[in-house]
Amino acid sequence: MKEAYYFSHDSNSRNDPKIKAMMSKYGVEGYGRFWIIIEILREQEDYKLPLVDYIIEALSVEFNTTVEEAREYIKDLIEKYHLLKTDNDNKYFWSESLLRRMRKKEEIRQKRVEAVRKRWSSNTNEDSEQGEEIQTDTNEIQMQYISNTKSYKGKESKGKEKKVKESKKEDNNISPNGDMSTNELLTAKKSQQIPVPTEKIIELYRKHCATLPDVKILSETDRKHLRARWREYPDLEFWNKYFQKVSESDFLTGRKTDWKANFHWLIKPSNFSKVLNGVYDNNNDNSHQQEEDEETKYRKEVVKNLFFDFGFANVREIQVNKYCEYLKDLSREEFDKVIKRIRYKERLPRPIELEQIIEEAFPFKNYQRVGV
Repeated sequence: MKEAYYFSHDSNSRNDPKIKAMMSKYGVEGYGRFWIIIEILREQEDYKLPLVDYIIEALSVEFNTTVEEAREYIKDLIEKYHLLKTDNDNKYFWSESLLRRMRKKEEIRQKRVEAVRKRWSSNTNEDSEQGEEIQTDTNEIQMQYISNTKSYKGKESKGKEKKVKESKKEDNNISPNGDMSTNELLTAKKSQQIPVPTEKIIELYRKHCATLPDVKILSETDRKHLRARWREYPDLEFWNKYFQKVSESDFLTGRKTDWKANFHWLIKPSNFSKVLNGVYDNNNDNSHQQEEDEETKYRKEVVKNLFFDFGFANVREIQVNKYCEYLKDLSREEFDKVIKRIRYKERLPRPIELEQIIEEAFPFKNYQRVGV
């Protein structure tokens, strides 16, 4: 089962003047379309979507309308009703309201983590009797965070101590209201170390990598990666040189291809080590091969997931390679567009049927049949 992403939704949002103005033209159906877009934006890593044809086509399927109707609706949301925003180049669109809510949610989560850290830190300076009482309070906090359906109150008892032990076996997922998991609480207790200067690191990224995508919101995975990288290199001067090295790479900055690295990509462990080892340096003879390897790896992973989505539990490598071979002449953007079209098919097309899908997606291009 796929993870369900949570975001707050005002119960009276239909009374917003912008929403009412939009509904005066598109009715209740337009209201439903708007929240479909917000839900899709919430699922994105940076809560944004590229303003490109294949996204409009995908939304037209969600709306059950024509592509032109979907395009006009998106344009009205941006230009007429100001419910969505775009950048200066019209490359991406997003909801300012959603961004604001997700920032607030992240701030609340961080404050809760910090509060628990301070409480545990104070435990070390108390005598044993006070320590037992504080530990009981801490266990109550854990119980409150872990449970999504119950509120634990009352006096200390053996039964409560038993529940505390059992609670450690419960699901460790973050609840919809942003509460912390057991793992986060335990990690907070253990992580009494030098805090990560997140903002200063991001400032160095912006200083040297101004042409790369900006950092809007860090996910929990991003923060985990950043904490791990900081433990390895707890020196801001190192990070200054690291991002300077990134800025000098033609491949990472998009001067060599249409692809660009971003902050999330640069702090992942495998990518981080490759940058340090000079894999993407301009004078590296293997950089082109590395670029091809990364692209091949990406396409194989996408195709493999495509098979899984259509119910193929066991996918052989030869099947994946055959699919990729038929699509190898497409650029990354064209490849993604074809994959999108395939996902809306009733069944998974055979490799030889991909030619027709490519022709439908790009009627003005003449792709030669690839021998397999």
